[in-house]
Amino acid sequence: MSEKFKGEKAYSPEGNESIKEEVVLYKKLQAVMAEKDRIMAEIDKVFESTPDRDEAEKIILEKLAPLMDELVKESSKLTKQWLETMRVSQ
Repeated sequence: MSEKFKGEKAYSPEGNESIKEEVVLYKKLQAVMAEKDRIMAEIDKVFESTPDRDEAEKIILEKLAPLMDELVKESSKLTKQWLETMRVSQ
């Protein structure tokens, strides 16, 4: 084998599928992270529009915190899957 190509991986359909899965997982992760950003903006709005800090915290804990909790869990799961897919494709 030529020195030029030493260490390069040959194309394989399995590798291609791995890359496709990697891209899909990354796009899902981006969507979840965008949703987390949206929820954080909502939290900011609640703090800005609610003069009573205790009332603002109550609203956030009841309505937005459960959503954020689920998004954090989902982003963690997707991050692990995405990183594992990248490791496999290497």
